[in-house]
Amino acid sequence: MRRVIAVGSPLMIGRERVPAEVKMASIYSHDDVVVRPSRALAQESHASNFEVRGSHVGLANNPEVYRHLARLLAD
Repeated sequence: MRRVIAVGSPLMIGRERVPAEVKMASIYSHDDVVVRPSRALAQESHASNFEVRGSHVGLANNPEVYRHLARLLAD
């Protein structure tokens, strides 16, 4: 595994940490009532977090999400 990009997903599901060589990013919204922002934030020091506006379901159609995804995947 080389990269993990989570969109509106909970990241703290266990005790294992993602190794530092794996690029990790989280795209989340404070308006999300399905996955609380505190659960969607990547806690690893090598991770990046990007806040966008919108609901949980709305993340799938949010142009801002796709701009972040394009930048992350081009990296």
